Amino acid sequence: MRGIPFLLGLCLLVLSGAAEAQVTSVTGSATVVSPPASVKTGTGTNSIVFAEQSGILTSDLGVDISASGTYNSLASLTPGTIAAGTDVSSFYLHSFDATDSSGTIYSGSITFSTAILGVEGLDASLVATNSALGSPTTTYFTSAVGQGFEFGSQIDSLTINISGDTLTYLDETFGAPDDLRIITAAPEPSILLMLGSGLFTLVCFNLKRFLA
Repeated sequence: MRGIPFLLGLCLLVLSGAAEAQVTSVTGSATVVSPPASVKTGTGTNSIVFAEQSGILTSDLGVDISASGTYNSLASLTPGTIAAGTDVSSFYLHSFDATDSSGTIYSGSITFSTAILGVEGLDASLVATNSALGSPTTTYFTSAVGQGFEFGSQIDSLTINISGDTLTYLDETFGAPDDLRIITAAPEPSILLMLGSGLFTLVCFNLKRFLA
């Protein structure tokens, strides 16, 4: 009898932690943090990157960048669509020296545990995806105020490597943030998830026998 609650608790613990992609490493200015209260505030001389939401898309999602490559102009962007039903994880990169209007340069790279499916880099795209992909505890801009990358008009650029899991960025802020939203694939079902499913089946079987 005491074994059933223990197995059920273990099963739920295993199942609950198996669906989110992770940042595996960063270089340069990038710093991994918990979701902040707001992305309207400064980040000093470092950029911050944080996990937002993970889940299955309920509708098609348009993105500004959909392929590996180097992007340094509006013409170089590769708009695309991530199909409804895709299991995704979202991350937000925020760079902003709120005290320096003369320009602060940020550069670094972020490597994820799964492949990058798309990137939102323009103001309108960031605003449009805040409600669906943004962290529920973070305040975002609700209108386009120059918070995206200014591809071409400044030095703002990014590269997604050929393996698809690392994003390298270079940007310079002038009185407004330079932000990106990176959408990655969610992890494939892991051995822990399969173990959790097996434990859940075992618990249900034993509970049924106990109640019979």
